[in-house]
Amino acid sequence: MAGDGKPRVKALSIDASADLDNPFFWANHLITFGASDTCPTLHIDLLGVTDEEASIHYAATLEPRLKEGRPALSFLAALDHRRSISIDFTPEPDPEVQLWLLDAEHGKSACIGIDSGDFELPALRPAELRWLMSNLGDAHPGYGLLLAPMCYFERGQDAPLELIERCAASLPGAKPQHARAAALSMIERNTIPEAAVWLKDEARGWRGTFLHSPRNPDTPPFYGLDFAFVAEFFNETADVA
Repeated sequence: MAGDGKPRVKALSIDASADLDNPFFWANHLITFGASDTCPTLHIDLLGVTDEEASIHYAATLEPRLKEGRPALSFLAALDHRRSISIDFTPEPDPEVQLWLLDAEHGKSACIGIDSGDFELPALRPAELRWLMSNLGDAHPGYGLLLAPMCYFERGQDAPLELIERCAASLPGAKPQHARAAALSMIERNTIPEAAVWLKDEARGWRGTFLHSPRNPDTPPFYGLDFAFVAEFFNETADVA
């Protein structure tokens, strides 16, 4: 991870939304971002996909598309006539999962969260995750499961369990009786012991306290994030702690 304080530029990408109808794609996603200590076989329980089947799919379908020089795989979701979000899987040599905010009216964009495998930098406050998951419009009904790993929860916090459960139940091939356990597992995986992880900054809006997070202005300037743009994007959640 490197940078000089200049805002990241969204990589050339191609629409990968068709993958969201493939249970093997979701199995790989759940293995990486959903399994927890109490539910390590989430992909098997929810989707009936074995480790071997998931591995074969990744090697045959996903891995070749993430080789160096290939465009990023983009999962776009419109929120309204102006705002949209994109989850991007970037290719080698620096593969990452990135969350982008996009404003078509003003021609603005910002990368607010990254998972590189080495770094997991949370992008969203719980209130923002809840708002996004409630306003995804025509996006794939499971899209919220791409967003949930971008949010960290404090112990005892009111996480959007029902919204995540609904997404899990909507996955292709899902066994609905396992959807709640899947949601609880994803929340457990992203629950951390720290007490204060988000602060309201009068000058910048909500800011994170995680080391190196794009939403933490006190860490080295890797990203040059436009905090005013992020605050305006999430205006509906500005007063929700």
